[in-house]
Amino acid sequence: MSVRTTLAEHAASIALFDTHEHLALPPADWLPPGMWGLLTGHYVYVDFHLAGAPLEAFAQRPESVEEEWAVFAPYLETVQTTAYFRFVWAALQQAFDFSAPELTADLYADLDQRLRAAQADPAWGKRLVQETAGIERALLDTFWDPVWLDPHTDLFDPVLRLNGFVMCPWEGLVDHNGNSFWFYQDLVGVTVTDFRSYLDLFEAMLERHCRGGAVAVKLALAYDRPLDFQPVDRGAAERIWQSGPTATSPEQRKVLQDFLTFYAVGRATERGLPVQIHTGILEGRRGRSLLEVSPLGLIPLLSAYPQARFDLFHAGFPYARELGTIAMGFPNVWADLCWVPLISDAGAVQILEEWIDMLPGNKLLWGGDCTSPVAVLGAAIFGRRVVVEALARKVEGGSLSEKQALRLTERILRDNGFALFHPPEKD
Repeated sequence: MSVRTTLAEHAASIALFDTHEHLALPPADWLPPGMWGLLTGHYVYVDFHLAGAPLEAFAQRPESVEEEWAVFAPYLETVQTTAYFRFVWAALQQAFDFSAPELTADLYADLDQRLRAAQADPAWGKRLVQETAGIERALLDTFWDPVWLDPHTDLFDPVLRLNGFVMCPWEGLVDHNGNSFWFYQDLVGVTVTDFRSYLDLFEAMLERHCRGGAVAVKLALAYDRPLDFQPVDRGAAERIWQSGPTATSPEQRKVLQDFLTFYAVGRATERGLPVQIHTGILEGRRGRSLLEVSPLGLIPLLSAYPQARFDLFHAGFPYARELGTIAMGFPNVWADLCWVPLISDAGAVQILEEWIDMLPGNKLLWGGDCTSPVAVLGAAIFGRRVVVEALARKVEGGSLSEKQALRLTERILRDNGFALFHPPEKD
């Protein structure tokens, strides 16, 4: 038996720990049903747009399945070779047990009908994730509703997203998802009247999520501002807050945001919660420079909290080597490959090969980063493939023994996630 076959069979047997999903299961399901929701609600729409489709084409669902197909068909030849398309295609093939090599008009209509019928069963998506994809636990970031505590507690661990705190220090501001912690004053019983009470609002939100089972907090601030954080004196931050939004400059707002970021990380760390941070490429067209999302900007924050545990997302793509180098210098940093296999499975293999050289095997993580059960299945398929390919190459090149590769497969796909987010209780 070849080493690839051995590793693939082993990977297939592992119940996955998934560090990052935006998965909306009923009753929180908000994606359009059928193929339209699958192709426009996930990353693949980006490739259709890059191939020439205007973004407006995805803004409103056509009235018929034939009209839906007409939106995608002109660009399909060039899009179907991308990783974004292939991971969804692999998931559809496994979920609906077909082997057709290409998507056609008739197959689109058939899959749309079959997908809608499956989605009509509220339990289908969860079965697909747990049984078909083989995911045991997944960390859930509900960007559409940061206070949502999903009832599927046998699958999900909640993560509190902090953008609505950092980016919205004054009432009336919202983050890139339209959220603000100010919306939830009544929910948590805090009325903001001064800077102290604004910090109390954060404390109450964090306490509520912890009572709901939260195992981490999440900073997706790269979508709102550069990843360039500096320590700030509390007195200076309070004076800026007291000045109000109309009397502050962009530079002053950044200073206040920096303070709030450090404050939130410190308070989460005191509660023993790891801090997940988006680094690198942004989803879709966001108009932000790649230089602004490099993980290198996080070094002052990482240095300030040596007792914290940081899970740095997306390999900092395309700054994967920089992220790996950061992790080499900080024992409190984990390198997370989440999303990267869907951007480029070939790139993810190369990144993982380098990280295996650079980092101890307990510092490597994987996650999906999807919004629907079909996409999560595709992420699991590609995640396993990437890990198997990278480790097979290391064995074939003589860097690892087969025994070492088998153990690393377990660590990356399962054990490291449980160790970081569900550590055993100390006596």
